[in-house]
Amino acid sequence: MDYVPPIGGAADAPYVDANPALGVDGSPVPAAAIEHSMREIVAVIAAAGLTPDRENLAQLLTAISALIAAAIPAAPAYDIPFLAGYGKGMIAEDIEAEAYGAVPLVRDVVFSGEVAKIALAPTGAALILDVLVDGVSIYATRPQFAATSTTLTPGAFVDAAAEVEVSAGSVIEFAVDQIGSTIAGQGLLFTLVGREG
Repeated sequence: MDYVPPIGGAADAPYVDANPALGVDGSPVPAAAIEHSMREIVAVIAAAGLTPDRENLAQLLTAISALIAAAIPAAPAYDIPFLAGYGKGMIAEDIEAEAYGAVPLVRDVVFSGEVAKIALAPTGAALILDVLVDGVSIYATRPQFAATSTTLTPGAFVDAAAEVEVSAGSVIEFAVDQIGSTIAGQGLLFTLVGREG
């Protein structure tokens, strides 16, 4: 879009108001001066996925806000993997009920869930997992593999939160709290799903 001057004015001539008392005529306004501005604004509203609405005088602000939000990249992923029940050469072996690893966070992180795979399902009892932040579980209901299942039942965070925010400097610990009573389970890969907070 370019500036549209008054009819008969120079390329950058300003518009002036009429002042009959002083004998000043107002600037004659060409149609393009009105139409171009409206089309430009409508184009921004449409680009944001909104339907132009003459009753809504806040659509331009809403559209610009939406376009800016869409252009800001999502926070980088910050997934943390752990493994249990693997021996030398990554050969699957019986999982034991114990802590399997800990890592100090170097930045704030927001955790939103977990994914896991197991090579051999537990039998006789569920294989129950836990993640602790500075010694305290993040779960109200811990994730687990039910007896004979290789499908993870996700955990539920404390206070039914959708996410857990953890500060830099905190220590994240992964543990297996319970193993199968007949077959412990073997070859567990666990990833805590997160992003920079």
